Amino acid sequence: MTTVNAPLQLAIANGVLTAADGAPPFATPIFILNGTIHAADDRLAGEPPVSAEARVNAAYSDAVEAGRRFTRAEYNLVARFCGLPSANLCSGE
Repeated sequence: MTTVNAPLQLAIANGVLTAADGAPPFATPIFILNGTIHAADDRLAGEPPVSAEARVNAAYSDAVEAGRRFTRAEYNLVARFCGLPSANLCSGE
């Protein structure tokens, strides 16, 4: 039997945070907003314009403050995109 591991997809900041199809598990995630793929440093429309990283990071912080609990895999996806410390207990971070 062949097992296919689909990339984790996290709905956040009115978009989806995920890894590109076929990317290795620890590849840099991408943020998809309104059908457009964004890297962390891409500027998003708005007043004032904000980076995709800042938008995802703010949405993550707001969700945590509102009581949302993220799995380790979800947190690590956000952490890789936003440059936060890993949740890997062996990482020393």
